[in-house]
Amino acid sequence: MIPITVPQIIEGASNIRAGNNPPLSIDDFREIFPQFWDSSGNPFVPEAVIDMYIGFANGIVNIARYHESWKICFCFVVAHFLTLYMRTMTPEGNESASAVIRAAETRGLVTSKNVGSVSVSYDYSTAISDLDGWAAWKTTEFGIQFLTLAKVYNLGGMRVW
Repeated sequence: MIPITVPQIIEGASNIRAGNNPPLSIDDFREIFPQFWDSSGNPFVPEAVIDMYIGFANGIVNIARYHESWKICFCFVVAHFLTLYMRTMTPEGNESASAVIRAAETRGLVTSKNVGSVSVSYDYSTAISDLDGWAAWKTTEFGIQFLTLAKVYNLGGMRVW
C-alpha cells in the first residue's frame, strides 16, 4: 500500500489542486488555433500579447484539475482573451481617441437584426449584469467551451482548513 501524505489528504478534502503545468508556447497555441494568424504566418495581435495571455492562462488552468483536457482548456482561455483583445483593436489609420473608446465599449449579444431601415438590438445582460456569474466568459465561443469544461471539472465542494 502506498502511503498517503498530509498534502494529498488536504488536496482531496479541499478540492484545491496544486502543481505545475507543462510549458505551452506560442507555437503550441498556434498549432491548435491557427485562426489567430494570417496566411503569411503573421499574428493578428502582437506576440507579446499572446505570450501575456499564455502566462495568464497558466495561472488559472491547472493540469492537476483538468488532466487530459488541460491543453484544450488552456487554449480556450487564451483564445477567449485574444478575441476580447481583438474586439478593442481599431482599424489601421483610425487610431483617434474616439475610435479607441468606441472599440472598447461593452458589446451585448445581437438579439435581432433588420435590413430595411437598418436596425440591430443587443442584449447586454450577460456582459454587464452577470458579473456575479461567468460574465464575459459567455461572450465568445471559446469562453463558452471553456466554461462548459470548467463546470464539469470543478464539480464538488471546497473546504479549506
